[in-house]
Amino acid sequence: AVVEAGGQITIAKGMNGRNRGGLKAGSNVSAKDISSATVESGGYVQSECIMNSRVNARDRIIVEGKKGFITGGSIRAGNSVEAKTMGSEMGIGTQIEVGVDPQLKARMLKLQKENEELNKNISRVEPVLVAVAQRLQKGEKIPPEQISKMKELSQSISDMKEKVQTNIYEMEQLSLMFDSDTQAQVIVTGD
Repeated sequence: AVVEAGGQITIAKGMNGRNRGGLKAGSNVSAKDISSATVESGGYVQSECIMNSRVNARDRIIVEGKKGFITGGSIRAGNSVEAKTMGSEMGIGTQIEVGVDPQLKARMLKLQKENEELNKNISRVEPVLVAVAQRLQKGEKIPPEQISKMKELSQSISDMKEKVQTNIYEMEQLSLMFDSDTQAQVIVTGD
């Protein structure tokens, strides 16, 4: 299941997402165990253990209690991640990131991918327009429907270039937010 809430999500026992389920909260998420799930929190995430999950919190992630471990998956928090134990001696990859709001980072990646696609499309279509323009300069007659199609393509390229510039401006603004001085930290309280 996927549970979405504008506010807080509290689960008395645990969440086993089986790599399909998840929790998305506008504020905090609290669950005894989080396993094989995707969690998005607008505040903090608190749990006794997190296993093989993707957990993003705008503020912090606190894993405490009897178990107090994070193993496997990807853990991202804007301010801090705290647990007794992080990682695994069994070689399970565990990625911990702090200091950048996960939502801002996701937006930046989305804009970068969008610009890559737009630039690919522009570079594919522009040569066609140049070829038709050269044919017109040589005096060749081109059917009206083809000229109409070229005008549409030209407008489409213009729109794509404008969108690329808009995305670049937004990425610059996001970069300024990333560069702000943060006191992010990873805290391991166990041995």
